[in-house]
Amino acid sequence: PDYIDFIVKTKKLWRFRSDLRSALEQSGYIEADSAEPSGYVFNFGKYSGQALEDATDNYINFIVNTKDIWKSRQDLKEALLLKGYLDEMDLVEVTVNLDDDDDDDDQNESL
Repeated sequence: PDYIDFIVKTKKLWRFRSDLRSALEQSGYIEADSAEPSGYVFNFGKYSGQALEDATDNYINFIVNTKDIWKSRQDLKEALLLKGYLDEMDLVEVTVNLDDDDDDDDQNESL
């Protein structure tokens, strides 16, 4: 049970593996994917003109891991959220402030 809990909580393990996702759904560990079609049709790339649901898990994984692709396409982002390929944590951007203050260097110089 602890191992299964770990798998369920670690979405990246099953999100792009339809076989594992299906087994978890059938066992009741996760909710089934929305049967509702996303309505999104690719207007770029290998699946241009085809629905999101027609793309392979590998292609969707590539799309999700390449934020520049979905970040600027609101309709794609919403479809990926609807189908469970993205979650709210994927939308959070971490900003690191790299302040060029040399305060640490000044402290080291005084030693």
